[in-house]
Amino acid sequence: MHATIILDMKLVIPQVQRRNVLLFYLLTAFYSLWFVEAVWYFYWSKFASYTVIGLMFSVLTIVWIVAEIPTGAFADRYGRKLSVNIGAFLQAIGAVLLAAAPNIWWLFLGGFLENIGRAFISGSLEALVFDDLKADKSNQEFDKVMAFKAQVALIAFTTGVLIGGFAFLIYFRLPHILQASQMILAFLVSFGLKERLRPSNGKSLKNVLKQNLVGFQQLGKITLRPFLLPALTLMLLFFLYDWGFSKPALAVHFGLYSRGQAILYAAMAVIAVGAVGLLPKIRRKVGDTIALPLLVAVAGLGFVLGGLPLGLMGIGTILAIDLSGNIGEPWISIIVNKHLESQYRATSLSTLQFLVRVPFIFINIIAGRAIDAGWINSFHIIIGISALALALISLKIRKIATEVRQN
Repeated sequence: MHATIILDMKLVIPQVQRRNVLLFYLLTAFYSLWFVEAVWYFYWSKFASYTVIGLMFSVLTIVWIVAEIPTGAFADRYGRKLSVNIGAFLQAIGAVLLAAAPNIWWLFLGGFLENIGRAFISGSLEALVFDDLKADKSNQEFDKVMAFKAQVALIAFTTGVLIGGFAFLIYFRLPHILQASQMILAFLVSFGLKERLRPSNGKSLKNVLKQNLVGFQQLGKITLRPFLLPALTLMLLFFLYDWGFSKPALAVHFGLYSRGQAILYAAMAVIAVGAVGLLPKIRRKVGDTIALPLLVAVAGLGFVLGGLPLGLMGIGTILAIDLSGNIGEPWISIIVNKHLESQYRATSLSTLQFLVRVPFIFINIIAGRAIDAGWINSFHIIIGISALALALISLKIRKIATEVRQN
């Protein structure tokens, strides 16, 4: 009976028999239980204006940027497991501070620690799982693992956002208290990871600094160049939407507040679960180079229409951006991991995140000011038009590259 259950799980859940993959799914679930997703916009506004919040978010993003590349190099050199452990600890402490914050400075400190924690985990956890699969020559299963991981994230997100949205009506700190609790559990679970490929023991600061440049060099490889512009554009759009002001601002524009946003985000996550589950099949049929510009175009169109007075029909524009990002993120990770060698993956993935966050610093300050000044809809239309233009440029670059190869 027990053996039959395990066999059925293997058939349904990709590579679940592997300890690291199982914990990868579990950590993904914990870090996707965003109890605060539908309420942070209102929670932070109790302590400061959106202009101030936007400025603080940009400063916190600078912290994230500064930490991203060194922490990626740290993971490649000293171990992905250790990097994840440190990141999980910092995120747990940061979440506790956010839940207990009496003023904006506590929020800032909590966000500071959380962003450094995210930098330690960024790229490291996925690279550890890929190495585990590659050690047994099962790296071709990584597509399926990443697709299922995305489904786990969306299911957990659906659960968290619904609970958090209604918990906020009971007590405005309750969603953040729940968030802190699951961050602590994630920290404890992270110790169960096992690193199969040992990192080098060199601890030279000079070598670590030199390795920081490797991420840029690796992303410049000729096999990755056709993907860079659409990948970076899509990641920036989704980052503005998911981590900046755009997601809640669009929802408020269409008449949805904490409870309405909780229901909307949960419904979108259910839809995204099905879409992301089809990622391996879609990728085989569509191909990598054409898909990313198309996803950028869909997201860009969502931003343009999101700035118009569409009423509840505007929910479709939010869904377009959401689906583009949720499908694009695992797709980009698969592409990068496929084209890079093991020892450079964590550093290069961190470098990619670095390149996305640089423009976010400035754009998010403008977004905060736009909310306070009342022209956030115009801001979204400008962002969308810019994205559509970049999608067309990406397709043109792809066409030129194809012609060069043929000649």
